[in-house]
Amino acid sequence: MIFGLDDGSYIEYDNLKDFYEWILSLRPKDVRDRGISKKTSWNIKQKIRNKEVFKYDSKPLRILRNLYFMK
Repeated sequence: MIFGLDDGSYIEYDNLKDFYEWILSLRPKDVRDRGISKKTSWNIKQKIRNKEVFKYDSKPLRILRNLYFMK
């Protein structure tokens, strides 16, 4: 644990592009049962498309990251 982050709290840069492409391919109904609303999904996708930096690790991002690694 370094700087308050455990090993599962980050994605290496090589996998980040694949992770973002995977998020962009998701439909709202794919993640609705996990507690991510259509608006939240849309906001995350907009940030990815606009190449904005996620300033913090939100609950929806943690859910998506867990889903990504379980696929």
